[in-house]
Amino acid sequence: MSNFENVKKFMKTFGQEIKEKAGFPDDKITSLRYELIKEELDEFLLEVRNKKLKLMEEEFGDLFFSIINYGFHKSSWSFSNTSNFDIIFYI
Repeated sequence: MSNFENVKKFMKTFGQEIKEKAGFPDDKITSLRYELIKEELDEFLLEVRNKKLKLMEEEFGDLFFSIINYGFHKSSWSFSNTSNFDIIFYI
């Protein structure tokens, strides 16, 4: 079994969406991810204003993770041909 087939099996096992062709997520998912980034940015800026370095570092990590996660969810995973696995990022 190829790595691509293993990823497809993993995603299917854990109920993750497996797209048959590249495309954009729906507006609900896009809006949810945007709001999460906005929330994390607000939390980060609050700690910057309060000059709390440790909390600032934690919030930066959360912000960074939410941005990466948004990029991941804006991408399309296509398993229509498991020998040709595509990840397309829309930035």
